[in-house]
Amino acid sequence: MLKTAKKHLILIADDDKYIRDLLHKEIDLSEYEVNIVNSGDKLINLLQTRKASLIITDIFMDHKGGFEVISIVKKLDKYIPIIVITGDNDIELERKVRNKDIFAYFVKPLEIKIFNDTIKAAIESFDRSEAKNIEMKH
Repeated sequence: MLKTAKKHLILIADDDKYIRDLLHKEIDLSEYEVNIVNSGDKLINLLQTRKASLIITDIFMDHKGGFEVISIVKKLDKYIPIIVITGDNDIELERKVRNKDIFAYFVKPLEIKIFNDTIKAAIESFDRSEAKNIEMKH
C-alpha cells in the first residue's frame, strides 16, 4: 500500500523545547506534515528546499529571530501565511510585528483550540492565494 503525501507542510521555529513539544503534540499531524526546528536559521534552510503552506515562528531566538524569518519568508514567497508566537506581552512589540503583514500573533501560553483554528484559517488563506495565483497565470 502506497502512503500518500500530506498536502500541507507547516514549518515551525521556536527555541523553547516545551513549546516545540506542545506544538508537536497538539497540531493535527494526520492533516498536516509538520517540521519543528529550534532556530530561524534551520527554518529558512528547510524553506529553501521545501514548499511550505504555513510558517509559525517565535520572535526572540538565537541564529535568526522572528523578524529576520518574516523578512526572508516574505522575499521567498509573499503568499505563505506567518503566525508569530512570543512570550513577550509588550504592546509595542505586537504593533511592530503586526506591521510586517503577518497572519496572526499569539502571546504564550497558547490557547490551543484558538491556535489550531488559526492554523486551519491560515492554510485556507494559503489555498485561496495559491488558487488566485494559478488563475492569474492562465
